[in-house]
Amino acid sequence: MNMNQTKQNLSEWASEFLEERLSQAAATIRKPELASELRSKISDVVNSLPGSAAREVERFFDAARQHAATLADYIHPENSINTASINASGTLMLGGCGIPVALAMQHPLLFHATHQNATARNSVQRALQTASIKLTGHHVLAADSIEAAIVAVAKSERGTEIFVVPRSQAIQLPSGISLPDLLRSANCKVVEVGSVDGWSPESVRSELKDDLEKCGLVTADRIVDGTVGEPVVSEPPNDTVAGLRRLMHVAPYVAPYVAPRALDDLVNPAIPTLQQRSRDVLLITSGDGLLGGPALGLIFGESTCLQPISQSRDWCWLQADLTAQATMILALQIWIDGAAPEGSILAMLETKHANLVDRAMRIKNRLEQAGYQATVCSEQVVARLWPGASWSLPSVEIEIRPAADSNESVEALAKRLNQSNPMLLCKTTGDGVVINLRWVAPALDAKLAKVVTAGCDEMTTIPAGDGQPDICAIED
Repeated sequence: MNMNQTKQNLSEWASEFLEERLSQAAATIRKPELASELRSKISDVVNSLPGSAAREVERFFDAARQHAATLADYIHPENSINTASINASGTLMLGGCGIPVALAMQHPLLFHATHQNATARNSVQRALQTASIKLTGHHVLAADSIEAAIVAVAKSERGTEIFVVPRSQAIQLPSGISLPDLLRSANCKVVEVGSVDGWSPESVRSELKDDLEKCGLVTADRIVDGTVGEPVVSEPPNDTVAGLRRLMHVAPYVAPYVAPRALDDLVNPAIPTLQQRSRDVLLITSGDGLLGGPALGLIFGESTCLQPISQSRDWCWLQADLTAQATMILALQIWIDGAAPEGSILAMLETKHANLVDRAMRIKNRLEQAGYQATVCSEQVVARLWPGASWSLPSVEIEIRPAADSNESVEALAKRLNQSNPMLLCKTTGDGVVINLRWVAPALDAKLAKVVTAGCDEMTTIPAGDGQPDICAIED
């Protein structure tokens, strides 16, 4: 039988079945050589597919090779918070994962996830659901990014023909694309309602007219003058606009709430919680920030609402890698368990101001021994949770200036710190660079000092005492 006859005899359902199963097989591959090996073994099967299906499978395998090629770096033991960089900028939301390396690499769940088999997948999924229910009362799916999560919900929708987005909530997503444009890129019909200042039931009715039953409402939190702006409606949309179903809510700015670990006493002003934002609607948020995990796209909701998403054909490519999901579980578990491990986001949130002052003074002494001029600022200094937002908590800063007889200018110092390994993220003023200690793990104080004094002579370590990390000193 020649190839043309094979293609003609292959039924449509068989073609779709093969395409789906081959794409799922490609999605599970985590080594580039295995992707190539599997492709060569099933070449006859791929060649039997109609042209469009065969090209789609080839695309799946190409993507699998590329994904697998980057995975080794992605799951490297040092791919964790403050290893590629030390965040002394004073702002938390700069990417990265808030799981201490020692905790992640020693945990059996993460080791198990690297096997990427059915047993590991089931174990990770059970643990993820358990942690989610404890934190929110809902189940969860983990997509590769917040954008992937939004697309996954949109692609799984069968009864929604029009996606309604209030113009006042057309937020920019982490990738730089706006929420409405992302939906359009997923081939969704989008109608924007209201104005940039707000929206009302009347504006929805005038825009949609008789199409309400075909619509799904997509809302989002936005930052207005440093706080979360709510939709300008007098009552919940489901009550005021009959027939308009709330499809999903995108909230990049949320906090876990586990008594007695409410953040009300630590952060000002109050931050919306996972529980508040996941009521009666699918909630999409990012896994990083206060949640302390990788920058995944988390979809919280009832299991009956999540099932169509996980069973859709697109989910095998939109879902997060198993290792990333395991890391996310460890981050969520920190909020549920007892003492927060050193280096976690929660531990840095709970660090007392007096402790930051003590650390700053010891780092100052270390820098002055190396010839730098350093000034500790502890009054009215804050660290922020997100750029452009007013959520903050007390902190301490160290202003560092090159020695008077140094040939290194402030600009050269700032450039060197930005190009160091690990990179030191900090602010620059006209007189020096400013280090904010709130988001620097205590165990990294010595490394921070060493990065600043990188041009100095060989260093030795002196005990800091009081359970604090050791600080390096100049070797005479």
